[in-house]
Amino acid sequence: MLTTVKHFPGHGDTAVDSHLQLATIEGDRSRLASVELLPFRAAIAAGVDSVMLGHIAVPALDPSGAPSTLSEPVATELLRREMGFRGLVVTDAMEMSGVRSAWTGEAAVRAVRAGADMILLPPDPEVAIESLVRAVREEGLAESRIDASVQRILETKERLGLDRQRLVDPASIGDKVGRPEDVERALDVARRSITVVRNDGGVLPLRAESGLRLLHLVLSSDATQRADQGIPEAELAARRIPVETRTFGPEVSAETIERLAQDAAGFSHVVISAFVRVTGSKGTADMAPSQARLVDRLGATGRPLVVVSYGSPYLIRQFPNVPAYVCAYGGADSSQRAAVAALLGEQPVSGRLPVTIPDLYPRGHGMTLPRHEMRLRTARPEDAGFRAGGLQEVDGVLDRFLSEKAFPGGVLAVGKGGALVHLRPFGRLSYQADAPAVQASTIYDLASLTKVIATTTMAMILVDEGKLALDKPVRDFIPPFMEATRTWSRSGTCSRTPPGSTGGLRSTRSCGRARLSSPASSPWT
Repeated sequence: MLTTVKHFPGHGDTAVDSHLQLATIEGDRSRLASVELLPFRAAIAAGVDSVMLGHIAVPALDPSGAPSTLSEPVATELLRREMGFRGLVVTDAMEMSGVRSAWTGEAAVRAVRAGADMILLPPDPEVAIESLVRAVREEGLAESRIDASVQRILETKERLGLDRQRLVDPASIGDKVGRPEDVERALDVARRSITVVRNDGGVLPLRAESGLRLLHLVLSSDATQRADQGIPEAELAARRIPVETRTFGPEVSAETIERLAQDAAGFSHVVISAFVRVTGSKGTADMAPSQARLVDRLGATGRPLVVVSYGSPYLIRQFPNVPAYVCAYGGADSSQRAAVAALLGEQPVSGRLPVTIPDLYPRGHGMTLPRHEMRLRTARPEDAGFRAGGLQEVDGVLDRFLSEKAFPGGVLAVGKGGALVHLRPFGRLSYQADAPAVQASTIYDLASLTKVIATTTMAMILVDEGKLALDKPVRDFIPPFMEATRTWSRSGTCSRTPPGSTGGLRSTRSCGRARLSSPASSPWT
């Protein structure tokens, strides 16, 4: 794998797509040196392997108006001699309209004369090769010029070890690609890139504790796009947030738009995941007009609306009054996961726009949102569905255990439906009479949670459904339990026969005042 920086000498401040026509960089040499060339100088200093020339005219460097791909003043005088680049110089695709003013053979010869080592995607490779051969034999193209490029290509292959091993070892891929530390680093980069451009009315963060119910609309820029991988809805589902997802291509009918506007009333928020790819030959970085009309219509309903752009940051130009607008800049897994976490306030947001959105927001704009510390709302027990006096009975049970010294103290918190209905500290931090009293903020080390969270909850549900009676013996539910024989004593120890043993007892444990022994064949030993 080689690193490449492109498109030389800079494509950021051009007005057209070079897939469609020749782009031009205006400005003098001073401007080029301070803006366009800066990242290329940094990349060369960092040891980048190759530079891709762009189909971009730069009058300040080459008054002829030739694209940089075919310009010796750009590719050789500037890149090679002035900037000292020694790696591979590669053209952009020669099939693009930005360089099609020259026919295939002429373009290939001019690119090599200019300084290109490799010609990418000529429309007719055979014509390109034959034209280069004829140029060497008949048109004065120096054979040494061809040799210099071939030597650079061969040296690069040797540096990669392709003369010793041309193929990757599949067994080693897992050790080198997608390592956990790489995935975490990608997620960290994505988290820091998330940009909240607009947040009218404090729509963000979405507060999970407030009872969210989301209508999630996935809008793709084309019918065949697979960038929408189901990650946002999976992330929401993993957090147990009720969400209904509907996916649409570039055309959304007026009837569908109206139906969605009506359906929005049944949800707490509407979240739109916009997967609008910025690709060559499209000629636009906009959302499909019908999709933009959908966003406007949903915004008019008054329902809290959030648009997340997983691609072009410029979409907001089509619906500048959207309540909340978030840029994730791409559809990578890490970007999608980071965006969902940002929507819910699970991480602080401090990203800034890397570009200016004309007439709306300057480069560097971005809202800072702190991490949302989740807080349960408070409510009276009866408002949450508890029977009158029920929680007082629970308090009585705890007081009784406290008096019996079952434990020195604790904190009881009861919540339901996102509301905290009862919070009571009781007892002390230890059995010592002068031990500090437990406070509601006292932190305990949580252990053995399965019994409390899983087993107890399941038992309560079964009792409510009439499937479990708490006063019935275990043998009524687990018949093999009847096979166990019990020998009670007051020795203060409990002995067990391990499974598979043939003789006497081989292990003992403290068991209060009981002695329990079971046959070796019993599954409950």
